[in-house]
Amino acid sequence: MSRKHKSLVRGACSVAIALALGGCLGGSDLNTESAVYTPDEKPLGVIAQDDFEAKPGDTVTLSARIIGTTNGETLKWEQFQGEPLDLDINAEKNTASFTIPDSLVSGLLGFRIYALDVNGEVAVDEAGEQIFDEVEVTVFDPDSVVQLDSGDASTILTGVELVTEGEELYIQGANNGVHTADIEPGMSVGFPIDAAPGFYTLNVRYAIPSDYGGKVAGVDVNGVEYLLEFNATGQWEEIRVGVVEITEGENFISVGGGWNYYRIDSISLIPSSEPPEALNVGSDLVTDASQETKDLVKFLSENYLTSTLSGQTEFPVKEGDSFPLLETQKITEATGDDSPAIIAFDYMNYSSSYAGGDAQGLTESIIAHKAEQNFIVSALWHWRAPSGNVNGGDGSFYTSGTSFDFSAALADTSSPEYAQLLADMDIVATELKKLQNTGIPVLWRPLHEAEGEWFWWGAQGPSEYKKLWTLMFERFTDHHGLDNLVWVFTHTDGLGEEWYPGDNMVDIVGYDGYGEPRNDDTHTFASQYKTLQERHNGKKMVALTETGTIPEISLMHAQDAMWSFFITWNSEFWDPDSVIGPQGAAPQEVDENYAFEGVINAEDLPGGRQKVSGLYTGFERSVSGWEAQLNWNPTDGITVSDRWSDDGAHSLELTKDMTAVETLDNIVMQTYPENGIDVEGASTLTVTAASFEAGSNVVAHIFYKADDGTESWPDAIALGEEQTTLSIDVSEVSKLTGIGVRFMGLDGTQSQATFAIDNISIDGELLESFEPSTNGWEGQVNWSPVSGATVSRAWSSAGAQSLALYQDLSSFETAENIVLQVYPEGGLDVSEAATLSLQVFAEGAGSSVDAHMFFKAPDGVESWPDAVAVGAEGAELSIDVSQVSTIDGLGVRFNSVDPTSEKARFYIDKLTKDTSIVESFESTDGFELQVNWTPVEGLTVSDEWADKGSFSLMGSVDIEDGDEVVIQSYPSGGLLLAEGVSTLNISAYVKDGNADTTAKLWAKDKDGTWRDAGAVALGAESKMLSLDISDITELQGFGVQFQGLNASQSNFHIDTITFE
Repeated sequence: MSRKHKSLVRGACSVAIALALGGCLGGSDLNTESAVYTPDEKPLGVIAQDDFEAKPGDTVTLSARIIGTTNGETLKWEQFQGEPLDLDINAEKNTASFTIPDSLVSGLLGFRIYALDVNGEVAVDEAGEQIFDEVEVTVFDPDSVVQLDSGDASTILTGVELVTEGEELYIQGANNGVHTADIEPGMSVGFPIDAAPGFYTLNVRYAIPSDYGGKVAGVDVNGVEYLLEFNATGQWEEIRVGVVEITEGENFISVGGGWNYYRIDSISLIPSSEPPEALNVGSDLVTDASQETKDLVKFLSENYLTSTLSGQTEFPVKEGDSFPLLETQKITEATGDDSPAIIAFDYMNYSSSYAGGDAQGLTESIIAHKAEQNFIVSALWHWRAPSGNVNGGDGSFYTSGTSFDFSAALADTSSPEYAQLLADMDIVATELKKLQNTGIPVLWRPLHEAEGEWFWWGAQGPSEYKKLWTLMFERFTDHHGLDNLVWVFTHTDGLGEEWYPGDNMVDIVGYDGYGEPRNDDTHTFASQYKTLQERHNGKKMVALTETGTIPEISLMHAQDAMWSFFITWNSEFWDPDSVIGPQGAAPQEVDENYAFEGVINAEDLPGGRQKVSGLYTGFERSVSGWEAQLNWNPTDGITVSDRWSDDGAHSLELTKDMTAVETLDNIVMQTYPENGIDVEGASTLTVTAASFEAGSNVVAHIFYKADDGTESWPDAIALGEEQTTLSIDVSEVSKLTGIGVRFMGLDGTQSQATFAIDNISIDGELLESFEPSTNGWEGQVNWSPVSGATVSRAWSSAGAQSLALYQDLSSFETAENIVLQVYPEGGLDVSEAATLSLQVFAEGAGSSVDAHMFFKAPDGVESWPDAVAVGAEGAELSIDVSQVSTIDGLGVRFNSVDPTSEKARFYIDKLTKDTSIVESFESTDGFELQVNWTPVEGLTVSDEWADKGSFSLMGSVDIEDGDEVVIQSYPSGGLLLAEGVSTLNISAYVKDGNADTTAKLWAKDKDGTWRDAGAVALGAESKMLSLDISDITELQGFGVQFQGLNASQSNFHIDTITFE
């Protein structure tokens, strides 16, 4: 397993590095004792720390540990890079020590640490990959170190003075006997850099008097800010900032800001190797997650390192029975069109110690909001301590507000305090279970900012904290079976590895960062990103899980801080002077930062409202991902047609003028489905093919390409005058990546050569028949589902189309109970209706066919009225629904059919609820026909005229002189326009148009404001109408208004609707 694709990345305090004069980063093993239940086994792994630098003569000690469920495994140390060294292995302490020889002036030393099983073999994971980790030591030449002192002549002091030995603020041990006085707000010390371009490890030498307290300092490297924790030790300390790049030209490093009141002696730059390339992260989770949760992480993974998702926290304010999205509303008001992709909710009032107002209903509100708009749910928990809260109140999550000792509780699983921990966890788990039951995945961010120690769960150190994390992880996963959680661990300033629970209990690593001032959107936290990204490179995504304002993502990305997502904290509305959250952000900045092309907002999420761009609709039937080629080059004209079919009413068809083709090689129809075609255990793939007016020598064959690289190209066979079944053997492969049909023997004299395929089946089971959507209606024979249900143009009672079932009845042993039925999601509301009715017709099924409607309602209520004869002209069926309010399902059953019929056709049309049409099967894509702004029937998809392809949308209606005809659409929820869309185009045509005939393209913005492009003369020709919408981000509706009409005109068409 390579360094870039290892089983587990470096984790908390995993390899301690001790130089001869330095301290050792220690850390206790993860204690997983926690439960009164048996936890699942955790994956075995080895973790090591970040790479580091050392100089010749240094003595280095590496230490590593095994994580997961162990069974006598040990560690094996191996050097794989650099001058061979003698390693002093201490198997008891799991350490390896060595001294860097003076002869090694510079270079790279690489060490690999393997897990060995009880047999002494290298352990492997579930994928068969060896389990190991690596650490690299960069050896540098001391003479190559660039050191810059605060007292150098080139150093730039802003507001701060220098002190020398003998002065009150001087601290002994400064380089050259000089350093800065206390750096206060607005002060800094800057260092122009004169060094060769390359990568360097930057260190800062600082001191803080021991009675000052620790500080956070700001370091700026060419505009990239780093925040560092300075400890108040009373002596000079050196802190590693990280690996930085020095470029050609001017470079500048400054130290200042943060919490201030620290003193700076110098900085140093040590030549270093280039940081490892940022690697993407797979979508694996640490639990056996639900499909929805897997899909969420897959989406995050696909966009990691290229885009950043927006996010906003909501403070739990209850109004009535719900919790409104007040903060999200502030974002949408500022942007006008964009809203956060992630909305975070706080279960802060879901603890047994909470004694405040009514907090119930938060989860129900989350579910309701999620049903109304598309966003990703995040949840955190300001956990009010179960007991021991100071001065009573509503319970406290602050260390200072409680005496609760969770360490003691964990140590005694029979104690009341331990039971209190579990009880509180169970309260929140119950809420998260509600989200799981609704199919909602959650970015779960518990026990956050522990290393800050201001929350009680971080007050007793990293070892105890990790025990608490483990207890929660196992309680939620193993005891409650929660499979909808993405486990997010959150750092704060310091980024201490010792707090990290481990790769087997964390999905995403986060950082909570606030700049000063809190509403400064230029704080990108690039240094924290860099540290965490390199630490978890290739294994865990890193995210800015909490921050004070809406950050400037363009700057963030320019500084290579590619956080997976950011979540802005909520406004502190109780404090009018607070600038945290949307409350303190300038609306223009919010709009610009949300509009940056590298940001993913709610409108960009899968499953939500899509931003429209390009072709909106051409009213063509879907070709289901198939494409056509002429002589192996893509060609247009492929369409779904009802000219011929083998199953149902339609086939996939291509018509070409062969007289215009120079080379007559082949015509190909092919598809490469995204997930391939599973043929495991199958024998034969078949396709029915036909050609018309293409000549008498046409031959064809199927071909496939499999996922193992194999292909099959059997001999072609003649098509003849009738349709022909082509077949291909698939028994030797398990998955096909693509299939197709190649037609050859082309005739260059044919101007309307047509090639068609249909009824693609695997061992007789239908795979594709190119039938249009039937909106949930299905066909059955003898109460068993069959193919052949389709939208047909062969008969209709109104408009041009009906729902049909095409069947060869002779292929059934018994042909009866021919059914067309539907069970609509949510049922059909008939509370205000008395009767349902529809029109039926049958052909080729005998002269005695009868039919009746039926319905099934809740609580087992059904109705099966007597059948009536269909007759030669068809019949109207009706059913009484006055005694029910909702129908679960309804249908039509045909009987008394001719069982010998090979081409039986059964039709239904114009389903009506009293006088209101429920379904007419016209496939009008949500458009409506009006005459003089009053809705009328007559809208359908037509092949009488088309701008492109075979179909257009036609309004067929009788009018009087001077009437106006409108074809319009008001899509549910409106239309969001993609970035850069400036023009709406629609092609319009009126049959028998004359010099007076005009068409006007109009639209309404989201507020209902009308605009139009003016009347355009059509005459007898079609015209492409265009409307400027460059200043609009969302449309409520649009349409075409036909004017200058007379009674002889009845057919009005639109086609090829595009947003450019």
